[in-house]
Amino acid sequence: MGFKMPFLATGRKIGLTAGYQLISKNYLTYQIINHEHRVSLGEVRGAGNRRINMHKFKRAFLAAVAAISLVATTGVTSVVQAGEWPTEKQCKAGAAKDGDNIIKGWCVAVNRRGGNCLACHQAMVNPWPEGFPPGGNIAPPLVAMAARYPNREDLRSHIWDPTAKNPITSMPPFGKHKLISEEDIDLLVDWLLSI
Repeated sequence: MGFKMPFLATGRKIGLTAGYQLISKNYLTYQIINHEHRVSLGEVRGAGNRRINMHKFKRAFLAAVAAISLVATTGVTSVVQAGEWPTEKQCKAGAAKDGDNIIKGWCVAVNRRGGNCLACHQAMVNPWPEGFPPGGNIAPPLVAMAARYPNREDLRSHIWDPTAKNPITSMPPFGKHKLISEEDIDLLVDWLLSI
């Protein structure tokens, strides 16, 4: 038994006879081109005809890398030892005045009327101040900042105006719009480079 099936790419017919498919050279070329086209669009077909979207894979991969870096740096003690991170209320009560630049930078970061970094970012400080709300999750975690920004001025310029490198960022330009003072930006950079 056999029947004819139209081949769309060339208009030729491919005959099927008793379960065997006669494959023309043009059919193989079509399959290779079609596969390359799907790969260029960022999609491939896996087992069970499931679509694997490369964008989702990239996001999952980056999330895994971020999680590994968080785990890897958990054991690293920061300059400030356990139990020394003040809460926002303690910062307002004067804890920052007696502290070093790192404590003052932490106070800028947690101040909801100042930097408010922890509204969007999660910071890796150990231990987390008791009764303090966790950091946000809509921006990259503040982890291994000295490794990510080996040049202090790059980090400072990113805080001063993040739209210079990424015009569609949701991070406000703290220095450009004078949301916090130049001194507070310097203190914030000191704290970030310590974690």
